[in-house]
Amino acid sequence: DNQSRLYGASNPTFTETITGFVNGETNAVVSDTATGSSTATATTGVGTAVINGSIIGLSASNYDFAAANGVLTIDKAHLTVTADNQSRLYGASNPTFTETITGFVNGETNAVVSGTVSGTATGSSTATATTGVGTAVINGSIIGLSASNYDFAAANGVLTIDKAHLTVTADNQSRLYGASNPTFTETITGFVNGETNAVVSGTATGSSTATETTEVGTAVITGSIIGLSASNYDFAAADGELTITQGTPDRPVLPDPLPPTGSSYQGAPIAPPPTPITPGQLLEVTTITPPSGSASGLIVVTVPQGLVTQGSLISFGLPEQVKNAVANGGGATVTMLDGKLLPSWLQYNAETMTFTATDMPQGTTGVKVLVTVGDQSWEVDVSVQQAS
Repeated sequence: DNQSRLYGASNPTFTETITGFVNGETNAVVSDTATGSSTATATTGVGTAVINGSIIGLSASNYDFAAANGVLTIDKAHLTVTADNQSRLYGASNPTFTETITGFVNGETNAVVSGTVSGTATGSSTATATTGVGTAVINGSIIGLSASNYDFAAANGVLTIDKAHLTVTADNQSRLYGASNPTFTETITGFVNGETNAVVSGTATGSSTATETTEVGTAVITGSIIGLSASNYDFAAADGELTITQGTPDRPVLPDPLPPTGSSYQGAPIAPPPTPITPGQLLEVTTITPPSGSASGLIVVTVPQGLVTQGSLISFGLPEQVKNAVANGGGATVTMLDGKLLPSWLQYNAETMTFTATDMPQGTTGVKVLVTVGDQSWEVDVSVQQAS
């Protein structure tokens, strides 16, 4: 009988059909059975092979036998070309869509069947850089593939699009020693496809363990991603740095508080207030402008001795030209002349640029304060007017 099988498969049982009976007789008058044979093996290539008919073992009282051959058809074995599963980040280009071929027989592989399987094929996908996070189909392809003993069927793969990575960095900040921490803002970087913060929901701020009493130096601003979300992004926090400055500026060379004789040095002698001053009153201050070329000045404040009592409250502001310099310079560093902190009874208000002396200790003869803005410095001499 004619038979068929795939390349690489075992031969089927080669059955035979007996024809030529007379008088309405059938196989029932034949003793025994016979089967055909073939020299074809599993490695025999696609095409046809002879099935040799056989009469061995057959007998019948009224018949003799003659064998006739049949045909074995060997068809191509089936290979599956599967697009390999791949992954990439949102916003990235698609990778090369490779494919894997399975279904080889007779121990054959891509490597050992050179010349038998030829050509290459790659998968494809409609996904682009702007395709959102999730999965997309990688279409398998058999275009360009050929093989002597195989045919091909394509199978799809899966492209997994993962979230792109955003970095949330705490912005570097600075403040003066003793001041409250500023708001710890953060900057988000790493957007793709021209996107901005607009695609991010929520807000986050950094934090720091630094307090008003933390020493001059640097402290960590811990980045935070709490409260942030985005469809196509995940987040990683990065720390920033808080610089705490108290300022121990070099003491400038300051002019003598009194004008030198015979010079063109402009200024006015300092005189005590002509009338008593009520506690809490804003005192007038005098600035002596130094010679041209110096960036320093001298501010003299004289407090009547009668105000140096328990419960006293004395305020005085900086001169207008100094206030302008402080405003233009972004703030001032205020310390004692030797760089130490102000005494507890003397405070400086950075917003109003005003000093307040509360309960100035009796016996105080004065203090020397340094106000520094960039490369400019002013010495503030607060002295107690001694009774005459």
